[in-house]
Amino acid sequence: MKSKSDTKKSKKLAATAQQMEKCTQTPGSSTSSDMSESSRSRVGPARIFLSGRATKCHIKGLTQAEESKWSGPFWFMQAADTQLGMIDSYQNKKALPNHDAEIELCNRLIHIANNAKPKPRFLIVCGDLIDAWPRSLRAQQVAEFKKRFDLLDKQIKMICIPGNHDMDDKPTPDTVAEYRFDFGDDYFTFWVGGVKFLAINSQYFINAENVQEHKRGQDEWLDRELAPDNTKPWIHYIGFQHIPPFLEKPDEAPVYVPQTTLPFNYPNAIERDAYIKRLKAGGITYLFCGHYHRNAGGSDDTLKIIVTTAVGCQLGKDRSGFRAAIGIILRNAQNTVEIHYYPDEFYQRILRIN
Repeated sequence: MKSKSDTKKSKKLAATAQQMEKCTQTPGSSTSSDMSESSRSRVGPARIFLSGRATKCHIKGLTQAEESKWSGPFWFMQAADTQLGMIDSYQNKKALPNHDAEIELCNRLIHIANNAKPKPRFLIVCGDLIDAWPRSLRAQQVAEFKKRFDLLDKQIKMICIPGNHDMDDKPTPDTVAEYRFDFGDDYFTFWVGGVKFLAINSQYFINAENVQEHKRGQDEWLDRELAPDNTKPWIHYIGFQHIPPFLEKPDEAPVYVPQTTLPFNYPNAIERDAYIKRLKAGGITYLFCGHYHRNAGGSDDTLKIIVTTAVGCQLGKDRSGFRAAIGIILRNAQNTVEIHYYPDEFYQRILRIN
């Protein structure tokens, strides 16, 4: 049975989710995801607002009005599955895990970003920011994640999107609102140097049984963001989400976490195919994902899927690391994106992009 305080909290979170659901506002309008300084001082882990926190489905400083023009080559870092606590809980089988191992790996990631010349325009973590197992450790892990990544150089936007551990395998209005309260919107767009980026909540495609209104909100938003645009105001259109539609081939069989019903890819072939067609029709050419805890990827015509292994716990033979994506314009008369994976043995090096 829920206590009165739990019931009150649930109602507050549900109200937050409902108010944040529709991303029809323009940048600068207010929603409940914006909080006053006095409010921030009372909300524990949410006291730290990461620099790339999205509100109204936009990121301040990275809107189309501010970043629609090409101004020279830039690069960004994409990581996934920092998943604070998983190494201790999954590999070491501890009932009350700590997250010291993940913190060290996150420190390495931050070190690379802060010391790179030039610096990346942003660092994005594609879901499973924390492990939240057991769930009683969630608040502690959220606080440590935000404290750690608040050390990122302020020139680098720190952007997050949700994974299944961030709002549960079977999300509810409360878990969605909890994520939004801690990290901001769970789907949004942003622009950097003429490139448009689309951040998607993949949980709504895997299990939306308890969050049909939330799924509908994202679907309506995707319809707008993926509507055919003959003017193509972007140089590239790049997507991010946690769970990949496929790992290697668009017609592959469903792949599940061993001894569970949790999929590593989209299990419904018809829905997967429709989703891929939707992305391609909207102009998406690259989709960066995580979730698999291994490096993988494939392509379907014009759409490339890039699956990046975990910063934290590895389930295969890869090393903890990140993707470095470099936007190169008008080199050999082509608009290209170069993508590289850097495992953690390079973390002491200063990454230089010429």
